[in-house]
Amino acid sequence: MKRTGGTAAGVKVKGPVTVSSSSHYVLLVILVASDEKWRLKRTVLALLCAVIPLGGFIADRRLIDQPAPALA
Repeated sequence: MKRTGGTAAGVKVKGPVTVSSSSHYVLLVILVASDEKWRLKRTVLALLCAVIPLGGFIADRRLIDQPAPALA
């Protein structure tokens, strides 16, 4: 935005929004992982999705939207 728009105004808005949403995503993954008793591998993969553009959608499709194991 800074280079294409010719002004840093967009960066002042987009930067904090990005940091805030990323921080909230990480916090929610940690809370859900703790509550749902996720294994470490699943938690780390979900956290890695925080650094991938649109990674939350990938996490939702591949990690979170899986059927829960049957409790016998």
